[in-house]
Amino acid sequence: MKIACFSSYKEKLKYLISKANNFTNSEIHCIILNYYFNRDEIEEISKLSVGKLIILTNLLFMRYDYEAFELGLAEYFKKYKPDLILTTSLINDIEVCARLASKLDIPFLNYCVDFQFKDDNKLLAKRFEYEGSYISEYEINFPAIISIIPEEKCNLAIGGAKEIEENVVTVNVSRVLIRDVIKQETKFDELKESKVIITIGEEIKDKKLLPKLESFAKILNGRISTNKFFSIKNGWFKEWIGFSGANSSYDLIINFGVNEIFDFIGVLSRAKRVITITLNPENEINNFSDYIILANPNKIIDELIRELTKRIKK
Repeated sequence: MKIACFSSYKEKLKYLISKANNFTNSEIHCIILNYYFNRDEIEEISKLSVGKLIILTNLLFMRYDYEAFELGLAEYFKKYKPDLILTTSLINDIEVCARLASKLDIPFLNYCVDFQFKDDNKLLAKRFEYEGSYISEYEINFPAIISIIPEEKCNLAIGGAKEIEENVVTVNVSRVLIRDVIKQETKFDELKESKVIITIGEEIKDKKLLPKLESFAKILNGRISTNKFFSIKNGWFKEWIGFSGANSSYDLIINFGVNEIFDFIGVLSRAKRVITITLNPENEINNFSDYIILANPNKIIDELIRELTKRIKK
């Protein structure tokens, strides 16, 4: 029996895995949507006991787009042919899996409290009825999708994924995504008008380095900024670049120690030149960079300012 666990919520996904692990003779898959989950979350989930950790990759997953999720999961289903897909009873997961069940023409039963395998071809599921006033039993043929009402606590099996596969899925949504244009505060105006942006991220540890980075940006006639993740986490900036901030096309972006790119990919993709300075050779942002400098961004600033000043004077 092959059981696939899917949820857009990390903690609820852990619960589904713990539920699937009750069936010792089953092959368990965990489905992760890259760019929707960040790197640390994926690493945390990879430590759980699953047969395969399937990482589906497509840039559309960076937005919560139901159709993109549905098509990505449909490609997974076609390749791996699971007998059962487990999801949660939370509204976003139900929406995605209802669409998937309709596309695949397979049964979908939601708000289940428990299930068991009746034989090789059938599932017996217990489901809440009338807001939990009583429980009914349903017999379902495989393949099928059921949503489980998650409990607050679960027993997690720690052992690590036996296999980790990353699959780039070809998802093209059938409609144009239109984002409402809302007048932003004037604090974003200068970032939008700048042609050169210096971004700082998680590898920059000391706020005292900001004046040096601002001097570096000034030499290039640019602006210093960050991504949304770093802005919220550290509170060093009240403005940022990315989908939810200043979302412009830049001539040059120089990244100092940026790791989180969830809200940042579109800006990186449109920039004419991207230079990244990072300690991490496996950093995701390297895939969107024209030039990569593997160095400590905290220690390279002074040298960059000196060399750049010399060249400008010449």
